[in-house]
Amino acid sequence: MSDRPLSMTYNAVHQRIARKRGLARAHRCIAPDCDKQAQTWAWQRTGPYIEAEPTEHVQARRWGTRIEDYEPMCSVHATRLDRGGTLTHCPAGHLRTAHNTYTHPGSGAQECLDCKRDGRSGRNALKLMKACDTCGIEVLEQNLAAHVATVHNRTARMVECTVCGHRLLPRNLRRHMNRHTGENQ
Repeated sequence: MSDRPLSMTYNAVHQRIARKRGLARAHRCIAPDCDKQAQTWAWQRTGPYIEAEPTEHVQARRWGTRIEDYEPMCSVHATRLDRGGTLTHCPAGHLRTAHNTYTHPGSGAQECLDCKRDGRSGRNALKLMKACDTCGIEVLEQNLAAHVATVHNRTARMVECTVCGHRLLPRNLRRHMNRHTGENQ
């Protein structure tokens, strides 16, 4: 036997697990109340681990280095652990319940609704409203310039109908006047 150290790459660790313990598909998922067939050997977030640097195409990844720290799991439960959460809590610490978890149809991917709600409220807090100096209407600050350009600058180009006093763009005046006189276009 050689004194060469074992490779600790993600693939090398998973190959050693498969050689020693067999395929994960030969087992049932170990998650409580799950009777699905296991799809993969999932690291249980215990023991020593390696964290790879993220690349342009791959997020940072962690994996355990001891095969004893892996258990057979279905893809849903393995994904929960891979994304940093636990079987009972999401990565942000919200309790996973049936009412708090959305399962995407088709893919089966699950999403924490509390996290989604927190993210939405965080985005909404960034939306600052500002009153238009011309008309006083509250507009999102990032849309204020567009509001002035489309509403107020367009108003300066508008003409008034001599019959009813309605304000409209010059290109629409002839069609508008035809309505008053009853002529067709």
